[in-house]
Amino acid sequence: HLIHNFNDPSVGTVTGSLVDTKNATKQSFFRSLFNSMAIKESTVSSSLNVYGALYAQRKSVFREIPRDLLFDDLFVVVSTLSQKKRLIQDEHATIYDVNFNDYYQSERIARLVRGLLIFLSNHTKLIKSLPIGVLLRFVFFKYLKLLMPFFLALLLFGVVTFLISNHNLYLYMGVLIAAIAPLLNAKSRKFLSLFIKINYYFMTSTLSYLFGIKR
Repeated sequence: HLIHNFNDPSVGTVTGSLVDTKNATKQSFFRSLFNSMAIKESTVSSSLNVYGALYAQRKSVFREIPRDLLFDDLFVVVSTLSQKKRLIQDEHATIYDVNFNDYYQSERIARLVRGLLIFLSNHTKLIKSLPIGVLLRFVFFKYLKLLMPFFLALLLFGVVTFLISNHNLYLYMGVLIAAIAPLLNAKSRKFLSLFIKINYYFMTSTLSYLFGIKR
């Protein structure tokens, strides 16, 4: 499934698709969404995903992977795209993994954060070699998850400050209803719980790395 994609000379790397375990009756929402996005990107330009469990590179595109990295996928993505070759995802080459909702636990996220920040600090020159449009996509797709919790914290602080400075009962009631509404539905409650948990892990892991606690 991977190899036939190299009939296209513009393709430098092909990765498989990560899916939930064989026992899953239905794929998790986020994993289905990410796969769908990656497949669509693959048809028009390049995906920014590489799954280390299953991918293939054109021999002329391969570059030795630095030993200072936690993840080969970041290097493979940037190395491929900086050579102006496409990176695509094949939907038929599947890798079975744990359910997406079980994947993002604290230890996994801490390791993910370390891998992202080590690559950013040690290989800035390589990242900057990407074409500007690809560079912006790469930074947005890979590193926004580290900044998101801090943006959300600032937003929450701004809302609380605004409410304190405006003594308006109707405003208070509106905000309270908006906050409670997602909790009334089981699916939205589960989604909100997962969203808060993941962002909390990303924030604490990023701060731990920046302060030299877990490197």
